[in-house]
Amino acid sequence: MTGGGVPAADILFCGDVFYEKPMADRILAWIKQAQRAGLPVLIGDPGRSYLPKARLEQLAVFTVPVTRALEDTDIKRTGVYRLKDPSST
Repeated sequence: MTGGGVPAADILFCGDVFYEKPMADRILAWIKQAQRAGLPVLIGDPGRSYLPKARLEQLAVFTVPVTRALEDTDIKRTGVYRLKDPSST
């Protein structure tokens, strides 16, 4: 990601990257760039603070056991999303 370009890939997966605003802003810009280049992007996120929910379409929801020492619960709901088509927003 540091180079900022779109990788040569069939699909891009981003997981749990919206926990800080600077990171969320950079990732969102990169995801939009990948989408414009025609690269499908799937995002896995448990609902972190800076997840841009209004810009995303939720595709699936899962309940996942997590470490209580790291999270505020034993089970976390997490989702799989994709960026909405910019023409639909």
